[in-house]
Amino acid sequence: MRGRLQVDLGALATNFRAYSTLVQGSTGAVVKANAYGLGVERVSNALFSIGCDTFFVAIVEEGKQLRKVLPEARILVFEGVVPGSVDDLMAANLIPVVNNFNQLSMLETGWSGSIAIHMDTGIGRLGFGPGINRRDFDAYTIEMILTHLACADDPNHPQNKDQIERFQKITNNFPGIPTSIGNSEGILLGPEFIGNIGRPGIGLYGRGSSSDDSDIMEVASLSGMVLQVEHYGSGASLGYGSSYIAEKPIKVATVGIGYA
Repeated sequence: MRGRLQVDLGALATNFRAYSTLVQGSTGAVVKANAYGLGVERVSNALFSIGCDTFFVAIVEEGKQLRKVLPEARILVFEGVVPGSVDDLMAANLIPVVNNFNQLSMLETGWSGSIAIHMDTGIGRLGFGPGINRRDFDAYTIEMILTHLACADDPNHPQNKDQIERFQKITNNFPGIPTSIGNSEGILLGPEFIGNIGRPGIGLYGRGSSSDDSDIMEVASLSGMVLQVEHYGSGASLGYGSSYIAEKPIKVATVGIGYA
C-alpha cells in the first residue's frame, strides 16, 4: 500500500536559477511546511549548495529545525515573535519578521539580533499599517522590509500597482534598507514587483500559474500501486457518505497512496 513521492533536486535547482535570472538583487527560498512537503533537509541543502543563502520559514519551530541543517544560512520567520519565542529565536540565530507593535514590544528587553519588518499594503493579513515611523525602530538592526502581493497571480489586477505605490511611500522613510516583495508570482510580474530580495515559494517546486512558464519544471511526482480494479454499474454509490454516484457504468481503480 505504499505510495512513492519522487523529488527531482535537479529540477529544483533549475527552477531556482530561473527565478534568480529575473531578480536583480538576491534570491532566497521559502521552505515552510517541510519545504511544501518535499523534505526540508534535502531541499534546503540542495539550494544552499547552488548559492541560496536566505531562507524563509513560517514558524519558529521550522526555523530551529532548519538551523540544524544550515548553520550558516540567513533564516527569517514569517510569524515573527509569539509569546515565549524570544529565547528560541536568539538561540537559533533566527530573524523574526515583525508584524506589529505588540510583537516589537516582546523584543524590547535583551534582543540583540536583527529583525525584518512586514508591511501590510493590501492583503489584509499580517503586517504593520502605513502609519509607522522610522524612529519606532531606531533600537533595532533592520535586515529587510517585506510586503506580500494579494493578486500577483493576475498580472492585470490594479491592486498590484496600488500595493507597490503604498510600499514605496513607506520604504522612502527607510533609506538603504533592502526590500522583499516578489513571491513566486510576483517575480514574474517584473522588476518593480520584486524588490532587492526575491522569495519564491511554491513556484520553486513547480506549482502555481508560474508552472506555465517554460523555464519552470515540475519537481515532485506521486505514484502508487493499484490494489484493485472493479466495475460498477450506473447508479452505484462510492466513497464515505456515498459522496459519488456513478452516472453510467464505470471502472474504478483503488490506489494505495492515501494511507497516513
